Amino acid sequence: MTMRGWETYLVPTFSAQARTCRDLFTMWKHFDRDEIQVVFDFAQTHFIRSRAVAFIAGLIRLIENRGGAVRFKWDTLSSAVAAQLAHNGFMPAFGSRQLHPLRKPS
Repeated sequence: MTMRGWETYLVPTFSAQARTCRDLFTMWKHFDRDEIQVVFDFAQTHFIRSRAVAFIAGLIRLIENRGGAVRFKWDTLSSAVAAQLAHNGFMPAFGSRQLHPLRKPS
């Protein structure tokens, strides 16, 4: 599904330290503009380090502060990446209603 005016960004796997830093810097440069509309797609994300999650969260807030908007394709998350994003509070902070995959509903 393509939304008019929205750019889809395939979030890469963030595992190796040197590559992670380079990929995060490239990601920041890519979104360093005002009023962009981005859909984050996790279909190619097999692992994501905590520092990458924190960086992406900050980047999202920067995009929003510059008049942009962000959406997420939550249905593209693997169970491992969903567990990581839920565990550190990313998913609830950005509007996902999905429960942590390792927790039972209360």
